[in-house]
Amino acid sequence: MATPIFKCIHAGDLHLEQPFSGLGQIPVALLDPLLDAPYLASESIFTAAIAEDVDCLLLTGDILSTDEPGPRSLVFLVEQCERLAARGIPVYWALGGGDPPLRWQPTSLLPDSVHRLSGKEREVFHQLENGTEVRLLGPSENRASIRKADYPTVEDERISLALGYGAACPDTLGELGYHYWALGGVHLRETLSRDPTMHHAGTPQGRSAGETGPRGCTLVEIDGGGSVQTSPIVTDAVRWSTCAVEVGPETSHEALYAKMEAEISRGLVDAASRPLLISWQIVGTGPLVRSLQTAEAESKLLEQLNAADHGRASIWHIAMEVVRPAEYPAEWYEEETIRGEFLRSLQVIQKEGLAQADWEEHLPHGAVGTEVALRIAQEGERGHQLAVKRAADLGVHLLSGEGPEDH
Repeated sequence: MATPIFKCIHAGDLHLEQPFSGLGQIPVALLDPLLDAPYLASESIFTAAIAEDVDCLLLTGDILSTDEPGPRSLVFLVEQCERLAARGIPVYWALGGGDPPLRWQPTSLLPDSVHRLSGKEREVFHQLENGTEVRLLGPSENRASIRKADYPTVEDERISLALGYGAACPDTLGELGYHYWALGGVHLRETLSRDPTMHHAGTPQGRSAGETGPRGCTLVEIDGGGSVQTSPIVTDAVRWSTCAVEVGPETSHEALYAKMEAEISRGLVDAASRPLLISWQIVGTGPLVRSLQTAEAESKLLEQLNAADHGRASIWHIAMEVVRPAEYPAEWYEEETIRGEFLRSLQVIQKEGLAQADWEEHLPHGAVGTEVALRIAQEGERGHQLAVKRAADLGVHLLSGEGPEDH
C-alpha cells in the first residue's frame, strides 16, 4: 500500500448506557469496573483518534439510548467530542437503531465538529490538507438493513466512503463504487468484503458471555489510488472469555482443576491485566462428568474457582456448562418413527459435520440472522459440537417425552 492520504477511525455500537447482562452475584471489587467499562472502552476510541492524528472519526450507530439518554452518557459524549474538536478532528455520525432521532434537543450541546449524517444532511465533503476532497455519505433514513437503492453510484474519482447500519449484502453494494463501507449494528468485528472493503468495527466493549475476546475499533487508511488498509485497535476494559476443558473416564477432580488453572493462566495473558469474566464448558465422559451434571455440583465448583487467589488479577467465574456426548439407546436409532429419523440425521451430522451453508439457510434474515451466524462461526469446532448436543437433547425430549437424564 502507498502512503495513506486519508486516515480515520471507525467505531460503532458504543451503547454507552447498556449494562452487562448474564451476571448473578459478583464481588464488590468488580462493581465499579463493570459500571465504568463501557465509558473506559469508548474513551479509548477518542484517545486513539488523537494518538493516530486521524482526519476524522466515523461513528456507525447505536451510540446512545433511543430513550432519553442519562446525564452521564450525554456529558461523556460531549466531553469526548470536544477533545477531538480541540485537535481539529471532526466526527461523522451515521445514526443506528439505538440512537436518538435528529430532532433530539441535546444535539445543541455537541460541538459544531459533530455531523449527524442522515436525511438531507447525509452527505459531507471532507477537505484534506493537500486540497483533496473525501466524500462521506450516510444512510438516507434509519433502517435495519443497508439497501443498494439508498446509495447513489459513485461517478467520479474522489475517494468515497459510505456509512451504514444493519445487515449488508457485499455483492450488491460492491457495485456502487465506494472505496470503504463503514458498517454498524453488529457487535463482532468482521470484514465482509475486501474489494471494496466493507467492514463492521464491532462493539468496543463486550456486554455478555456471548461477546468474548478482544473488542475495539478500527483504524482505516486509504492511499491516493483508493487502496484501503484496516487495523484493529483493542479498547475493551473488561474481557469476557469462554474456556473449554475436555475430560475422560479416568480424569480426577484434581486433574480437572489443574486443567482449569492452565486455561485461566492463558486467559490472563490474553486479557492483559483487564478484569476477566469466565464461562466454562466441560465436555467428556466418565464418572467425573456425571458427578458434575447437577446444579449443586456446578455451583460448588464455581465457588471453589472464585475462592482461589490470583494475586492482583481480577477474575470472576460466572457460569458453567457440563455436557456429555449426545448418545442414546441403540434401538432408538432403528425406530421407524420421527424420533428415529431425527437421531439418524443427528448421527450423520456428528460424523460428517455440518457445513456453514447448511445451517445459515435456516437463520432469520436481517441483522439478527447475521449476528447469530457470526457468533456460531466464532465458536469454532467445539462450539458446534455443543450446539449439536443441545439440539439433540431438546429434540429427544420433545419427541419422546423424556430428557437425557432419564436414560
